[in-house]
Amino acid sequence: MADYEEDHRVPLCAGGNPKDERNLWPQPRFGQWTAKDKDDLEKSVCRALCKGKIKLKAARELFLAPDWTTSYTDFFELE
Repeated sequence: MADYEEDHRVPLCAGGNPKDERNLWPQPRFGQWTAKDKDDLEKSVCRALCKGKIKLKAARELFLAPDWTTSYTDFFELE
């Protein structure tokens, strides 16, 4: 378990449920795509939401995509 951390699939700022088991998953701390990478995406998306640069539905869809790493690449290309 030391190699993983529990994470919200959809971050709370984007309307993710903090207690729903379907929104919780183990995220690797090491490897190509890590918890830190997803945290970076979450922080950027949350800031964009607060600034009105992205709508809530679009933010949620980034994290509900089958592969969040594609969303990561797409989101940071747009910035």
